[in-house]
Amino acid sequence: MLNRHLANCLVESIKSSQHHFIHSKLWNLDHVYKSKTVKEFDERFTCHQFGYRDCSDYYTHTKIKGKINRIKVPVIALNAEDDPFSPGESLPMDEAKRSDHFVMLSTSYGGHIGFMEGFWPTRYHFSDRVFEQFAKAVFTEESNCSSPILNES
Repeated sequence: MLNRHLANCLVESIKSSQHHFIHSKLWNLDHVYKSKTVKEFDERFTCHQFGYRDCSDYYTHTKIKGKINRIKVPVIALNAEDDPFSPGESLPMDEAKRSDHFVMLSTSYGGHIGFMEGFWPTRYHFSDRVFEQFAKAVFTEESNCSSPILNES
């Protein structure tokens, strides 16, 4: 259901801004509009938009695995183990552990859109607090690599 919903949202975003795409020969918009899954949308639109051969080429190129060692600025990645698009077993934890610049924070739950809180989640969320604390740690003069990034407050 989530996959179909996300695909529908992607299709609707193209429909609402089709004036930007209608004159291009990169894709067949009628075919794009029939996408029922994210993979179909990526195959019919995203790959063509960014010059990838196919979804396999696109997904391989956009994975972080094998690239963490090239990151030279402080980066934090927040991911949930139950994310249907990048589940826990797909995370490059070993690479992250060897990096001086990259931190992988993985939670048991949160899904793909995740980290929302409360009965009707509309405001400040767990991810907001994590990224705020990380930014403060990175941009504070007193910050150093051995200081904790996250507080339990």
